Amino acid sequence: MIIPIEIEIQIVDGTGGPSRLENVLFGLKIFNIDGSWHNYSFLKTDANGAISLARQQIIDNTELRHADHIVSDTPTSFELYVWDGQMISDLIRTMKQLLDIYKNEDFIRNDLVSKGITGNSLTAAVETAKKKSVEDKALYEKIRDAVNGQVQFHPDKISDKWLDMSPKKYKFTMI
Repeated sequence: MIIPIEIEIQIVDGTGGPSRLENVLFGLKIFNIDGSWHNYSFLKTDANGAISLARQQIIDNTELRHADHIVSDTPTSFELYVWDGQMISDLIRTMKQLLDIYKNEDFIRNDLVSKGITGNSLTAAVETAKKKSVEDKALYEKIRDAVNGQVQFHPDKISDKWLDMSPKKYKFTMI
């Protein structure tokens, strides 16, 4: 598998100049030879409308971190995409509702009991829910200010192959 040493993503305006559009969410799929893939989601543009990813960041934030042999000469197919605005808006709303539910421990406890969880299992399940709430809150904090629903891009997806490990630059034009 070939993964570049660095990937840069830049949002540009209609003239090709950099756009300082912050908080646009992108995703990256890295495909295996068998057609399965590794996801790296919710990459967010900075105040300069850009994202810069080092090779190790990509590995560390995908299941590639568990792979034994990720270096080879085989060209690697990938897909870099802008997250759909409606999907992100729905996700933000759903995550907010979920975080509100986490605040109500009685509701969580009663829901677990209604599913037949009792005793020590109930205590463990409530603790698991508390731990999950921390992860979900971190995700919500990352995506809550996304602007994907307010803008469109062309292209909204780039599919290609990495043939070498040299740095790559990708531009998405705001329309």
